[in-house]
Amino acid sequence: MSKFLIYDSLPSTNELALSLKNPKHGDSVLAYRQTKGRGQHGRIWQSGLGGLYLSIILKDVNLADITLKIGEIVRGYLEDLTHQKFDIKLPNDILIKGEKICGILVESKTCGNDVWAVCGIGLNVNNENYINLKSIMGKELDILEVAKELKICVNMGVTQS
Repeated sequence: MSKFLIYDSLPSTNELALSLKNPKHGDSVLAYRQTKGRGQHGRIWQSGLGGLYLSIILKDVNLADITLKIGEIVRGYLEDLTHQKFDIKLPNDILIKGEKICGILVESKTCGNDVWAVCGIGLNVNNENYINLKSIMGKELDILEVAKELKICVNMGVTQS
């Protein structure tokens, strides 16, 4: 059974996930706020309250094009949830009407012969001052529930052939 670690605040969910000892596929870290959230090329990811900051351990999966595959999975989840059209801005952003609502950061780690990845997802759920799911859907969402659903979608999507 995979672990789901939940924190009010962390420097970075990916950082903590990468530091886990002997993680299992599906182990996840969720924070309601990050103080040092980052995106591609070390760019700062604004990670205030109201957002979802989730990192998922991926083991024994094909890592080729994994960021794009996860982008497709997240886009599908968001479209099913909101009944709106989302776009992928390669390589790792999800947009709605040209505005970024989600960023994905995949980082890999090697421990001996064990190679695994951490999929970090930053999603504007109830954030203020940014396009978010709350404004799209007209109601506040439960961040933990959204995180659980995303975790299931990602785990299922990356393990399917």
